[in-house]
Amino acid sequence: MSSSGKRKVVIRDANGYDHMLSRYYAMRNMPRPDSYVFDQESLSGFSNTDPPNFATMATTSVVPVDLNVFLLKMELDIAFIMEICGDKNGSDRFVKVSKARMKAFEAVFWNAEGGQWLDYWLFSSGDEPETWKTENQKTNVFAFNFAPIWISSFDSNENLVEKVVKALENPWLIAPAGILTSLTNSEQQWDYPNGWALQQEIIVTGLAKSGLKEAKEICVYAGDVCWNQSIKNLKTKD
Repeated sequence: MSSSGKRKVVIRDANGYDHMLSRYYAMRNMPRPDSYVFDQESLSGFSNTDPPNFATMATTSVVPVDLNVFLLKMELDIAFIMEICGDKNGSDRFVKVSKARMKAFEAVFWNAEGGQWLDYWLFSSGDEPETWKTENQKTNVFAFNFAPIWISSFDSNENLVEKVVKALENPWLIAPAGILTSLTNSEQQWDYPNGWALQQEIIVTGLAKSGLKEAKEICVYAGDVCWNQSIKNLKTKD
């Protein structure tokens, strides 16, 4: 039986196949240096009876879509660069790794009913393979649930792109200033009503590359509302 590390976990799907994925795992149990005062204030009211909030987040128990998208893109890019440089063995190695991660996206993260990829919640320590369960997928809607559309293997799948476009429209993630980070108003910078440039770039780029008419319409709309809102803000300041 294969084992996992602190930053890597193994999820065993319903067919008995093991998939290696990554999670965030900081080697410290301290407030963030960039938000030290805020974190101290949040943790000062912590208790076991508190409802789920920022102070009760369990980051290491989540296998996130966003981190694994970044790693997959990096693996694909490294494979391409090595091929260009003539290192076929190195390129083949990273192609193999990237293909394995792509399979994990389909087996662990993808939710066909929701038309998006969902973070996966671990119920064990992650030291041994954990059997995949549908109920372990986190149903919270985040912009980064759609980040895998950035990867060519996904944006070239027309049926998949159609589901992603429909899902993007249904939860109202497309707002007057672009794509929202989430639908949860937690007063945190990564939640509603904020939107981050990186998320806009990744999602819009993937949709645009797909060639699907409906996907391009979302790109144009998101771009127009961002531009119009910026112009409106400038006029207000004047």
